[in-house]
Amino acid sequence: MSRARRLTASTTAYILIPILAAVSPLLVLPAITANHGASAWASVAIGQSIGTALATVVELGWGLNGPQRVARTSEKASLRWLTLSLQTKVIALIPASAVAAVAAAFLAPSDSLTSSLVACAMTASALTATWFFLGKGTPWLILATDGLPRLVCLALSAIFLVMGAPLMTYPVLGLLLPSALAPCLALYIAAKRAPLGTKLWWRARAVISALKLQSTALFARAASAVYIALPITLVSIASPSSVAAFAAGERLMRMGLAAVAVVPNAMQAWVGAPADRQSKWSRAKRAMAANAALGFISATIFGLAAPWAVTWVFSGVVTLDPISVWLFALAIFTICTSRGTGGIGLVALTRVRAIAVSAAAGACVGIPAILLGSAWGGVPGAVAGEILAELTVLSVQVVAIRRRLAAS
Repeated sequence: MSRARRLTASTTAYILIPILAAVSPLLVLPAITANHGASAWASVAIGQSIGTALATVVELGWGLNGPQRVARTSEKASLRWLTLSLQTKVIALIPASAVAAVAAAFLAPSDSLTSSLVACAMTASALTATWFFLGKGTPWLILATDGLPRLVCLALSAIFLVMGAPLMTYPVLGLLLPSALAPCLALYIAAKRAPLGTKLWWRARAVISALKLQSTALFARAASAVYIALPITLVSIASPSSVAAFAAGERLMRMGLAAVAVVPNAMQAWVGAPADRQSKWSRAKRAMAANAALGFISATIFGLAAPWAVTWVFSGVVTLDPISVWLFALAIFTICTSRGTGGIGLVALTRVRAIAVSAAAGACVGIPAILLGSAWGGVPGAVAGEILAELTVLSVQVVAIRRRLAAS
């Protein structure tokens, strides 16, 4: 394939990945709310929240430092990193899925079994090899191993729900099956691309070393899960009556963030490609500016479109007030900006530990802010708590970047 054709295919894939991530939930959310109501949606949302939080633990930080690690390595060495990542993830998945199931069953307002299944399936979604293909600069393989299988499974689950299937069809067919297929397909493709004779392997010492190596990135991911993935769970504790509306806004916000993830995703390999620090940092600065600009545009679009979108996606059973809508928009801008400063800027400066510190600060601020905000102010209060957590994260990351540059 010529260079121009490869570039076109790669760019198309980078665009399609977030589009599929944003469109996929639209296939099934109306089917859930229209056929099973707001209470069922609240149970599903709580399972998603808990499962997504624990998925960040199971992911072990590979998505944070993995792409730049494999960007310049051989296919054989890259396959070893991929194998190690999946082995360590499976070890973490077993206890994490048990915790997810119990927590979701305890907090769900109805249909505890479905909520537990959703939580387990979302936890298993961490087995994806998206980070690996981003680092190798082959985004079309993300579509082949994850995006398209997940889209098909969600579409099938939506069809069955409309036809009267039980709610648990969604987590089993729409979530769990593609989560299991993704790592199998990724390993098969990566092994085919590696030199002849390269085999998948298991070495306990190597796995333990990999777990230690990922400890800093894991802490950063785990801490960030508190203010990124758990807000719905926190709201269910402090203000149960606000869960359905808050979860609807959260879902739309995360769908929007998934849609614009093309920018930081595409820039991971681009920033990590140069060997010298000066060239890498020059690219990182441009990537951070691009993320901030994208955040402003995305926030504006969300603020204008969300009132209509929430009514359509959730079948009219949930609404959002204007204040909450624009608070969610502000959260989008802040998150997009910190995606640049943290996942790109600090990683380029080899300051992953600073990302962990910023995540811990965000968690310390976010937990009480979301709990108190939702208890006193319902949905707007909860979103304000999220914004406060995200601003804390961004501030810590900016300070860390300035200190690193001043010291060099």
